[in-house]
Amino acid sequence: MRTATVALAALLTAAFASASFAAPDEAMPQLPPSQQSISIVGFSADGKQVFVRVADENTGLSLQVRDTKRGDLVKTYPFQEDAEKKALARVKKSHEGSDAWVDGADNPRKEITLLTSQKGKDLVIYMMKGDLIVEYERVPLLTTKKKEPSKTFVKQVAWDAKGKYAAIVYHQEITDLLRWEGDFVHTFKFKSYRVTAGESDDDE
Repeated sequence: MRTATVALAALLTAAFASASFAAPDEAMPQLPPSQQSISIVGFSADGKQVFVRVADENTGLSLQVRDTKRGDLVKTYPFQEDAEKKALARVKKSHEGSDAWVDGADNPRKEITLLTSQKGKDLVIYMMKGDLIVEYERVPLLTTKKKEPSKTFVKQVAWDAKGKYAAIVYHQEITDLLRWEGDFVHTFKFKSYRVTAGESDDDE
């Protein structure tokens, strides 16, 4: 899987195309109540839901189903470690899961690669098509009381089978009075026309 570091040099020298992208929120995210380790384990067949494995230091193991377009939590399925396969099978059956999703940065239907890098208080998402690199959107990161940003790196990038929805797992480490670190997930519907003029997206 290509990650932010792979294309960092290119990002610093490439001429960015003029395209609209989401501005960062004014309010930075709040520190979660517990640390979590997160991984993407699947998508629904239509891509509108993403399945996420969560290991929470307080509540233990669970599978979360999230709305991919909005990022909202749809349902949580707690499980014991020895019953993980059974729990995932239940999620896939209940939410029409597909095995054709892509665990990687390359869009499965278009010659576009998702890249990321940290710029100050934001995780910046780029889309690369050939030599063209476009800033797509920004995700606000945690900050200290002195407004210093967290140390952040991307752990996983995934697409649904049709390349219409994407999910990113990123890790943040921050030190104020105490050190805190954990994983987060960001999801969105991909609009290819924002990367290449003339291309249109299929209806939902």
